[in-house]
Amino acid sequence: MFGDGFERLTEEQKGRVREALGKAWGRPEVSEARDRMMKANEEMRDAIHAALKEIDPEIATLLASMRGPEPWGGRGEMPKMPPAESPDFPGAVVKRLEMELLAFSPPERREEARKLHGRLLEMPEIRVAVEKLNEAPVGDRMGAMEILRRVYREGVGREIVTGREKREGDKRDGGGTEFRRPPEEGK
Repeated sequence: MFGDGFERLTEEQKGRVREALGKAWGRPEVSEARDRMMKANEEMRDAIHAALKEIDPEIATLLASMRGPEPWGGRGEMPKMPPAESPDFPGAVVKRLEMELLAFSPPERREEARKLHGRLLEMPEIRVAVEKLNEAPVGDRMGAMEILRRVYREGVGREIVTGREKREGDKRDGGGTEFRRPPEEGK
């Protein structure tokens, strides 16, 4: 997102950027924008699928057969959450956070995203938020869920920035890998 500019910041500035990004991920307007983006993406996929079926139904079927399984088993739709009264609600919230993380991960990085989810669940502030959700009375579960979502997203933001810095440091040290670009035609 910031390219090489982040690398030129002082450590104090980098820390401030990390902190701000972590907080931004938990803001309601960012969450709402993400939800709108996911809905728009789903609508675009549906429109493309409908157009392909109209143009050439065999191609639509062929392309559908090539698609790997979605991270949650459906065609771009998250499963419905159980009601807050359900004993399954707290576990479903944690699973939903993982699904959302996977939805933003390219297929080749989904395993890394699953590991990231595991690391996030080990963070003390996220562990506490999960415990509070598990212990919350039914009437307080939605509020506890929102707190968990906020601290989880802040954790994601911090991990993304930290990972980006590590990759940049590896590149400077001669290790790591560059982002791969598609080969130019004829190469």
